[in-house]
Formats: sequence, structure tokens, C-alpha cells
Amino acid sequence: FFFLLFSIIHFQLSISKVAFGAGEFTTNYNLRYQVNPDGVVHVSQDITLTNKLSAVYATKYSLILPSTKIQNVKATDKVGPSQTEIKQNDKATTIIITFNEPVVGANKTLEFNLNYESLDIARKNGEVWEINIPKIANESDVDNYSVSLAVPTSFDKPAFIRPEPIETLTEGDFSVYRFVKSQLTKSGINAAF
Repeated sequence: FFFLLFSIIHFQLSISKVAFGAGEFTTNYNLRYQVNPDGVVHVSQDITLTNKLSAVYATKYSLILPSTKIQNVKATDKVGPSQTEIKQNDKATTIIITFNEPVVGANKTLEFNLNYESLDIARKNGEVWEINIPKIANESDVDNYSVSLAVPTSFDKPAFIRPEPIETLTEGDFSVYRFVKSQLTKSGINAAF
């Protein structure tokens, strides 16, 4: 199995006479990786960004994925669809989201969603589906982080899942395995069905 490095998250921030670091915001992530029967993985990221300072505000969000096999990128917030810009080189894809309304003011929160499809998280090797979800790259920049891996029930029982999920559910035609931040700081999710 190959290990993907988790996306590096950068905030492109506007500054008002203050120098600061990533600690000026709290970030909460709820990610869902839904593997379709053809191996295309729909990724949905619900992100909450909370500003800690009044003199700093975020106008954009940038995500670097260690893959060039990304398609159908869409972002939305409470105002509606957000502008996205995609940049690719031979090893990575950068997705830049411009917020409809910047996060201005201390304790102000912006909730937004990023959706895309990945063609290389799930791979079929003979009769076995191998799934590799990257670990958290910069855990200090992440306050809360949860991941759900949804696979078709037609994939049957897993041969293995590492780490062990904290919860397993059935949602319609999908088996859903849930993970939390503490499980994903040293390694990502590796599974075979």
C-alpha cells in the first residue's frame, strides 16, 4: 500500500497591521470519503473556521492534495457557491477557495463545504479493493477532525482496516466506518475489502 500525505492546509489571510500564524483560527473538519462501486471516491469536507482575532481575517482557503487525479471540484458556504481555482503540477493539486464573505471579527465563524472526486484513493487489485486515506499533516492546525469512510455493502466485510474504527454503521447501501483525530496523526486509514 502506498501512503498518501494528507493535504497541507494553508489560509491566505489578509492582515490589518498584525503579524500572526495559523493559531489565529480554530478549525474543525468533518470529512466523508464515499467509495462508489466503480472505485471513484466522492470526498466531502465540512469545515468550520473560527477567527480568534479582530485584526486578522481569512479571505481564501487553500488545500494541497498529493494527487493529480481530482475532478468535479465544488465549494459552497451559507451564501452559495464559492469561486474555486485549481492548480496542478505533476505531483499535486492545489484547490483555492475564495470565500463569499471573509471571516471578519473575533469569534466569528465561517462554515463551508468542499466536494471533489478522487480517482486514486481506492484501487482494485485483483478481487481486492485497497483504500488509502491520508493522515493529518499538520495536526497542530486542526482542533477537531473526524473522518467517515463509506464503502458499498457489496464490498462485503473488510479484510482489514487500520486503525480500528471507533464506530461502524450501515447507511442504506453503504457500510460506514468512523475515525477521530487521535487515530489519524501517525498514519492514515488503510483498508482492504
